[in-house]
Amino acid sequence: MSRAGRTTRVIAAPGGSAPSERGRTGYERPDLIPYEGLVVSVSSSLVETVDIKAPVAVTWSLWSDVAQWPRFLSHVQRVDPIDERRFAWQLSLPGAEKRFVAELTEVVPEDRIAWKTTEGVHHAGVVTFHRLDDTSSRVALQIEYDPQGFIEHLGALTNLDSTLANYDLGEFQKLAELTAASGGPRTV
Repeated sequence: MSRAGRTTRVIAAPGGSAPSERGRTGYERPDLIPYEGLVVSVSSSLVETVDIKAPVAVTWSLWSDVAQWPRFLSHVQRVDPIDERRFAWQLSLPGAEKRFVAELTEVVPEDRIAWKTTEGVHHAGVVTFHRLDDTSSRVALQIEYDPQGFIEHLGALTNLDSTLANYDLGEFQKLAELTAASGGPRTV
């Protein structure tokens, strides 16, 4: 697993006024922090990748199956489909319980899944699937979010969020490689 990149962006406005800029996710900036006469806003992005000894068909099948998500996303307690494109998430993160609704914005089979939240926390992301050869693939995860509260800001500034994402990709790698070794994807 490797960290392909990381950005923590700080926006400040003098005199305690809120910045008028929207983040790259298009959301208003709800996470403003007063600091010595400035209002500071932090937006965080992370990109993590993992190479997996499983073909794209296996990695895609596992990630595109909502029932599999709690098996490899350590902080996900449950994901309930609302309709074909929207899902209600319940997360347990260090220092916080989160609930939100995410909507799929793009699904290209065996290539990419993109989403953004529509209720609750503000984040957007994409996971992409890359063929390395007939028996291996690379999965890349990119997430942009607006940390809320002290714990999330601390997690963004100390890279705890990237550590959690990296751990989850490692769990996904184990699941995908085990699935490939046993003959392919199956429903659970």
